[in-house]
Amino acid sequence: MRKFTLILPALSSVLLSTVTLPASAYSLWNRTTDESVCDFSPMTTYRLLQKNKTNIPYVVPEPDQVEGYSRLALREASAHCKDGQVLVLHSTQGNNLDAQVFRGVTSELCMIADVNQKAVPTTEFPKAFEVRCRIVKIAQARDVSARKEAEKPTEEFIRESFKLGTAPSGTVSFGGRAGQQDSTFCLGQLLGIGRCR
Repeated sequence: MRKFTLILPALSSVLLSTVTLPASAYSLWNRTTDESVCDFSPMTTYRLLQKNKTNIPYVVPEPDQVEGYSRLALREASAHCKDGQVLVLHSTQGNNLDAQVFRGVTSELCMIADVNQKAVPTTEFPKAFEVRCRIVKIAQARDVSARKEAEKPTEEFIRESFKLGTAPSGTVSFGGRAGQQDSTFCLGQLLGIGRCR
């Protein structure tokens, strides 16, 4: 009996030393990944809205759309990413708005020389692209995000920007002239992710 009591503690320590705990990986879509990446792909800007239960309507002025998406991305990165991880951003539409947002986010988190963009076209989305860079400035990014949130929370910033993008009469102008109510709008405009064609 004495042999077994000596063997069990030794055996348990060997077993525990071979078990590894899951890495602190992060995926914006809650996909399985590893510690080497902070994965905001696919459809980064769309998922940021969905995850944060907010909306940036198309009528918000474009500079404010860029700022709103950038704030959401920095807030997520500050909470979940760390230095040394590769940040992965993805644009399905391949539009200028995503390009501007990604430039702003990567400039806060990575060295500019380390930012790589590549086309990842599909039949449905021929202009899709992906941006990758190694995160090296997470502490500074956390400070920037915290300062902006303290000055004006992101959701409040988006609401105020929406008011600026509405017509003076209080009606929202979707593609029409300011002050005119144009009732023709598409799902992309309602979600703040695109224009009608």
